[in-house]
Amino acid sequence: MLLNKTPFVQAAHTNCSYSKEPNFRVSESLQTRRSRHLLGIRNFHTPPHTRKLRCKKKMVPQSQRRRDVRVDLLSASYGLGSWIAMTGLWVELPVLVQRLPEGWALASQLALFLQVANIGPIIYGLLHHWWPKWATERSATHFQLALGAISTLLLIFTWSLTLNSISLPFFVLSFGLSIVDCTSSVVFLPFMANFRACYLTPYLVGEGLSGLVPSLVAIAQGIESPECTNETRTIFSEETGTNISTHTLVPRIKEPRFSPEWFFAILLAMVLFSWLAFVLLDKLPFCQKEKVDASTKNKLCHEMQLSSPTTTDVPTDESAPASARSRTLYFYLLFLQGWASVTTFGIFPAIQLL
Repeated sequence: MLLNKTPFVQAAHTNCSYSKEPNFRVSESLQTRRSRHLLGIRNFHTPPHTRKLRCKKKMVPQSQRRRDVRVDLLSASYGLGSWIAMTGLWVELPVLVQRLPEGWALASQLALFLQVANIGPIIYGLLHHWWPKWATERSATHFQLALGAISTLLLIFTWSLTLNSISLPFFVLSFGLSIVDCTSSVVFLPFMANFRACYLTPYLVGEGLSGLVPSLVAIAQGIESPECTNETRTIFSEETGTNISTHTLVPRIKEPRFSPEWFFAILLAMVLFSWLAFVLLDKLPFCQKEKVDASTKNKLCHEMQLSSPTTTDVPTDESAPASARSRTLYFYLLFLQGWASVTTFGIFPAIQLL
C-alpha cells in the first residue's frame, strides 16, 4: 500500500510553513514500517503528513505597535517651548506697564516687535533652499532654542533698563524670544513628522500648555487691577495766602507675590526643558525605534494618493479644469490661513486692550 503525499496546509491561515524537504513518495508498506518501528530502526524517512510545521514569528506592523509613554511625555515637553513669547510676555504686561516708561503704549510697541519676528520662517526657508545640508530641522531647532534661552536669561537682568526713556533691551530680547514662536511651526512640526503619527497629539498638547503654564504663573503672581484711594493734598493758595486741602483719587498698585525676574526665570526653565526633551527625542534608542523611515513615509503617501477620490474619479480629459480647480482651492485655503493668522496675532491683541 502506497501512502499518498498529504497536501500542504496554506501558511496564510496558520502563519506556519513546512520545512523545505524534497517531495517524495514512501514506497514501503505500513506493515514494514511497523516492524521497523518495533525493532528500533529509525533510519526510514518520515512521511509528509508527520512533518513538523515550522512556525514563523508574526511581524506586527509599526503602525499597530503600542505607543511608548516615554515618547509621549518627551513630545509634550518638546512642544512646551513653542509659544512662550506670544503668551508669556502678554500675560506679564499688567506688571510691566506699571514699571516701564512706555506705560500702556508698551502693548502696541511689543506687538510690533513680535510681528517683525515673522522674518524668521522666511530666513529659514531661504537657507533650507540654498543650503539644505546645513539648514536642517535639527540644526534650526538647536539654534532657535539656544536663542530663546539666551534671550530669557538676559531678560532676567536687563528688562528694566532704559536708553533715552526707551526700553530698548526689553524690546530687542523680546524679539529674540519671539523668533522661537514664529519659527516653531516650520521647524518643530517637520521634526515630529519623523515619528509615528500618534505622537503628534501629545506634541500639540504640549504646544497648548506653552500658553497655559505662563497664564497660571501670572495668576499665581497675583496680578490685580489698581485700586483708587482718596488722598489728601495740601496746596498753597497765592490768592488767600493760606494752605488749601484737596482730596484726589490716586491709583494704588499692589505689589505682586514675586517679581518679573522670577517670572522670566520660569520662562527660561520652560525653554531649557523643551530643549532637553528635543535632545532626548533625537538621541535616545527607544525614541529612535518610534521613528518612521523614509520608505514607510513614501508608502503611506502613495497609499493616500491611491485612496484619494480625486485621483480616481476624475476623467483624464478633464485634467486641465481639475488642475485649475485645485490651484484655486490652494489659494483659497492659503487666504483662510492668512486671515486666521492676522485675526489671531494682529487684530485680537490690538482690541483686547481697548
